[in-house]
Amino acid sequence: MGIADLIDMSTFPDGAPMDLTTVRVTGVRVVLEWVARRWLTMAGTLFWAPNDGVDVRMLVNSDHRPDRMAMLRATLEQEAREVSHVVDCQVDIRTAGEEVLIRGVVTLDDTREYSLSVSIDKAGAAIAQFGGA
Repeated sequence: MGIADLIDMSTFPDGAPMDLTTVRVTGVRVVLEWVARRWLTMAGTLFWAPNDGVDVRMLVNSDHRPDRMAMLRATLEQEAREVSHVVDCQVDIRTAGEEVLIRGVVTLDDTREYSLSVSIDKAGAAIAQFGGA
């Protein structure tokens, strides 16, 4: 199935924290939401994919040592590459006080690059933004 044929229900209301919606998304947006879900889901919580996921909300009130951030960046990039239609992903993680911003550039098998940003506030609420989808 090609990217243009993909249909899913959004988990990311525009400008609001993650929650299942009744909004139908298609195409590239589906793939980017799949990546965002992997970044916001703790490994072991999905019975159909017990080894998938890393919950970036753990960054709130945690240690932001450079070695730990580099390891997390590599993990997020690998998680993205495991998603269907993703061929590459580059991630940048920035912290500002108690808030975290993760910016990804996701390359799909259509050879185009798309932006994905996940911001996490000090309460752990995550908001995803999808560019070029």
